[in-house]
Amino acid sequence: MRHFCFPAGTQIYANGKPFKPIEQIVEGDYVDTKNDQGKRVLAKVVGTKVRFADSLVILYHGNKKLLTSTPNHQIFTPAGFKKARDFIEGDEVEDVTGKLFSIDSIATYTTSERVYNFEVEGYHSYYADGIYVHN
Repeated sequence: MRHFCFPAGTQIYANGKPFKPIEQIVEGDYVDTKNDQGKRVLAKVVGTKVRFADSLVILYHGNKKLLTSTPNHQIFTPAGFKKARDFIEGDEVEDVTGKLFSIDSIATYTTSERVYNFEVEGYHSYYADGIYVHN
């Protein structure tokens, strides 16, 4: 599967806090992203997508689930964006406050569930469950 998506219930951020679940995002919404200077700003959603996933990857920090995505979704690390399936223990992700979290464990599971994504005007990134990701 080559889709880059998140399951229903993934919280999308605006103004530094949860805005709405990804399945409720519509064109015209404004969500948090980063500008070219690395500052968090609001940007407009210009398109949405719904697909079905056959597998999902879960990234954990300690016992806390940080993020669930399709294997090909790109997630920001200090070294740049990296596909969820390529993460290894010790990799770091960035949250909406700029704090880095180390990935302590990774799980992959097969499924057949609806997944969602959207395009952000200009910067092509957003915060999913508080973690900085590419669209």
